[in-house]
Amino acid sequence: MPIEQYNTPRYEGGWRRNEIFADFEDIGEFFIELDYLIDNDCFVSRRCGGAEPALDLNICDAENGEEIFANLSADLRAAIEERNYRLLGERKQSVSRDERLCRVTEVYGYAPAKTYLTFSYELINAFGTEDPSGYLSAPLPASNVHTYNSGLKRFTLNLGSYISQFFIGDIIRLRGTRANGAYNNWDSPQVAIIAKTPTGVVCAAFGITFDSISGSGGGTISEQDAINVINRLNPSFWPGTISIIRDVSARAGGTVQANLKCYTTFYDAPPPTEQRFRPVDGTGLEVDAITASTTPTISEWKAMIAAGGEFIPAEAETGVLMGTVYRKTVKKAKCR
Repeated sequence: MPIEQYNTPRYEGGWRRNEIFADFEDIGEFFIELDYLIDNDCFVSRRCGGAEPALDLNICDAENGEEIFANLSADLRAAIEERNYRLLGERKQSVSRDERLCRVTEVYGYAPAKTYLTFSYELINAFGTEDPSGYLSAPLPASNVHTYNSGLKRFTLNLGSYISQFFIGDIIRLRGTRANGAYNNWDSPQVAIIAKTPTGVVCAAFGITFDSISGSGGGTISEQDAINVINRLNPSFWPGTISIIRDVSARAGGTVQANLKCYTTFYDAPPPTEQRFRPVDGTGLEVDAITASTTPTISEWKAMIAAGGEFIPAEAETGVLMGTVYRKTVKKAKCR
């Protein structure tokens, strides 16, 4: 037989703050907890069928008949009424030796209408870039400091003080200039910087093509002859000046540790999705590098960087805080 005195909820004591938003250093927003006693056999969840009863500010303590919320200040009562607290959760615990009597803790809450900002330090994807506006021309040192690895078919070009302005992935070429002579001006093909040394860059070896030879049509010389010209081993053959030209400033993609801003908001229904940032090519396929032909374009991306813009490196994190209060965290990184 049920304990007659406890066949319906008997609320006891006062109310408690559940400072569920304390992780955001906000104790002004809080959930409310109430306790009542009831016979275990008579307990029926008040949230059955998805119901979420509103908080009753006139509810009374079963022992003394006094209103539990009677001593609220006018401001606090007004704030609680404005928040529209509703029953989001229940916890039940037996309190008698025979387990017939139980205490139920009700948790009333709401979705605060604010966005919380926190910070984290995480590994994220960094996009590669190809910037055709990164044109740069610099003189190539004239001493015998450039090398040719015939086995790997690679050149190592010594850039001297200009080494800090060139990066792996940059698209470069050499240009030889000579006012007159049998072998006139020449160009190398475009190649990518594939590695760096403390003073130089490594790229695929190449032959060079002269504009003209003895006033006739141009011609191309071998990689070995090209490195000899680059090193000015025979000034009487070709004593001109050489420039290294960067046509495209490129940066390889990868992963980096970054400081992220974390924006957390709460909702009364499943929150809208928030997609991560995806650069795409002209066909709509996701790509790893931002170029002149992607969306966004490299010029748009640079404008975002200049404006201190942010991008979303990963899908938003969503979940249930309690009952039908949902949480969404969107993380943003500085465009770089």
